[in-house]
Amino acid sequence: MMKLCAKVVRSGGVPSNRLASAKLCGLGWIVLLVGAGGDATARGQAPGTAIELVERASKLMDKRGVYGLAISPDGRTLAVASGEPVVHLLDASTLENRVDLLGNRRMVLRVAYMPDGKSLAAAGADGGVRVWDVENGRLLQVAGGHQGQVRGLAVAPDGKGIYSADIDSLRLGQVLYWDLTTGQQRPVIPTYRAGIDGLALSRDGTLIATASKDGTARIWRATDGAKVATIGSHRGMVARIAFSATGKTVITAANDKTVRLSDSATGAELRVIPRIVPMIPDVAISSDGTLLASADGGTLLIWDVAKLELLGRHEDPNRIVICIAFSRDDRRMAVGYTNGLLRVFDLNRSPRPQPPPGEKEKPPGE
Repeated sequence: MMKLCAKVVRSGGVPSNRLASAKLCGLGWIVLLVGAGGDATARGQAPGTAIELVERASKLMDKRGVYGLAISPDGRTLAVASGEPVVHLLDASTLENRVDLLGNRRMVLRVAYMPDGKSLAAAGADGGVRVWDVENGRLLQVAGGHQGQVRGLAVAPDGKGIYSADIDSLRLGQVLYWDLTTGQQRPVIPTYRAGIDGLALSRDGTLIATASKDGTARIWRATDGAKVATIGSHRGMVARIAFSATGKTVITAANDKTVRLSDSATGAELRVIPRIVPMIPDVAISSDGTLLASADGGTLLIWDVAKLELLGRHEDPNRIVICIAFSRDDRRMAVGYTNGLLRVFDLNRSPRPQPPPGEKEKPPGE
């Protein structure tokens, strides 16, 4: 395993009195701290809680990069799309290969587990959407209604359908819904000039969010494709998009070097995460809705969702983060990079270390 040195950096949103000391070097230890005044609104997230990201395993996949990640509902398996026409199912603890899912004609870009964890959907450059049995690797269903690369994929909460979004050679984009019971695909969102680089579905399945190259994101009703709101505050291509746990907020990341939070009902901007490094970031929300993970270049950033305070960061100057995935229980995180490196971190929560009586707490490194 590659040795690296991770550090917690005191910056903008991290006052020194909210940081605790930790082992900063070794095999990928990172310490992320929730401030003493942070929210305690979700499981395991109490004021003053320290979150240690401990690198459990790393592995080099295809050198073209890791483009899509999904952790199974039981947390045991990691699905990886890494620039090949294959989906690799790996042991989420050791990253040892379990099953290879075959049948794609070109590189796979997106992966998503069905709610029961027994099957997996994947899509990519050949415009097809496929579903496999994850136990034996058998291809179950195929749909091919897209004319371009599929850049967005989301499974309906009831597991009965799949939403997929594309961008074609003319930079046109559309969203299709695939009914897995009937096998029929139908357009949900009409084709528009911008193309779609990202797709998100609210957890209740009522709203769809799309990210586009024209610098906008759009919110749609999933039932009839009616447009609810447009988010136009970015000044560059919107590359990633996600809903908050409640669906009331949409998180967008763009190549204007910002991550923005907007109201999903109106499109009004709520908050902006300031620029750190001039690269297109990725975004992911923890299952309990308390943590936001984003990336700028090779820097992995963790934020308190409620206060948008920077809790910690992990820097790798030699790589660029492409994708991030939380496990359903929020105890693990997978991160994929441009050169094909894959890392899995355990998220260990523990009480925040307290200084001895009468002694002030020292910031890391002192």
